Amino acid sequence: MAEVYWIGSAIEQSTMNTMVRNGYTQQAANNAQWSIIQGIESIIDHPINIINAYLTSAFPSYKKVVIHSKVWNHVEGANDYDVGYVNLFFLNLISKAITLLVHCMRLKGKSKSTTFVYSLHTPYLISAYFLKKCGSRVVCFVPDLPEFMDLQLDRKPLKRMLKILDRHLIHYIIKRFDYFVLFTAPMAARLKITKPWMVMEGTVDDCIRANVNEKVHKKAIMYAGTLEEKYGIGVLLRAFELIEDKDLNLLITGRGSAEKDIAQACKRDSRIKFLGFLENRDCVIELEQEAGLLINLRDPNELSTRYCFPSKVLEYMVTGTPVLSVRIEGIPEEYYRLMLTIDSLSVNTLRDAIVDFFSMNEVDRQEIGYKARTFVIENKNGNIQARKILEFIGFGDLSSNHSK
Repeated sequence: MAEVYWIGSAIEQSTMNTMVRNGYTQQAANNAQWSIIQGIESIIDHPINIINAYLTSAFPSYKKVVIHSKVWNHVEGANDYDVGYVNLFFLNLISKAITLLVHCMRLKGKSKSTTFVYSLHTPYLISAYFLKKCGSRVVCFVPDLPEFMDLQLDRKPLKRMLKILDRHLIHYIIKRFDYFVLFTAPMAARLKITKPWMVMEGTVDDCIRANVNEKVHKKAIMYAGTLEEKYGIGVLLRAFELIEDKDLNLLITGRGSAEKDIAQACKRDSRIKFLGFLENRDCVIELEQEAGLLINLRDPNELSTRYCFPSKVLEYMVTGTPVLSVRIEGIPEEYYRLMLTIDSLSVNTLRDAIVDFFSMNEVDRQEIGYKARTFVIENKNGNIQARKILEFIGFGDLSSNHSK
């Protein structure tokens, strides 16, 4: 079988633990990549060669200035490589692009290979384009659009200018790729894609166990993720403070510019608990499983919500805990049948939805979570999503392979 490459940031767990302590925040993207990689490998019965360039913030947000290269293998027969780079603003992009390209030039057997590239990170795209020129077909995953990923971009004129140049380079390169796996349908028009594309919102880890029928939910609301005003943190705090139920708690975990506002709210209202950033994903999952309601907030008036499927929706659903979400265009309608929803990001609307939910009896609340969990495990696990992708790109004869 021809070689299969994965260009992205699928980091092994022992390395991930150290990186999180140094300020790494891309665990959700890492989990999604591993789910797809393992799903593909279980179907094609052939190892994927992983080529990593970590998605770290520039120093000092991420504590290391120099990232060293490393040779490793995640399964027997794989040839995995983490490229080194200088982790300083702008130099990280340049050094990543160079080291990735040099490594790809060393690869053998590129002709008729398949290259998966995860995200529109320019150094990844340049290397994938090189492999394309060498005869590989390229499948490009688009989980997010780069122009919407930096929430503080309006305050950074230099970076805003570089993003414009970067966007033009991205559009030029991806026109040469063969297939696209988009996380929302509107991305196709935004990127002017003319090649075949499919929508895949992400994957769930079906190893997360939850006997929903025996769960005893705490009387608590939980928000886990990026803590930014644009993600509705301020609205959530104000809505919760208007709820009179003294037994109801609000748990918040994550990182972001709204941390100071959350700390002030904790002083005003003892029911609000800020847990900070939790490095251990299992701890976050356990808290989500114990909560009574999980919150996903975005402003539907923001253009970016057309091009974003929040990964936390899948993480939330697989826990078996009910989810309350604002309706945005990036989330397909099939998910809204399994969640409580509000149409606008307003204090009163959110407050009323929370109060209405906790006025329901426990059995009905559990049923909401159970149906959502069942749906995502049966339809969105890594093996199922991987098979859809392989069938979409026409990857050999899959009929004799064992994965389901």
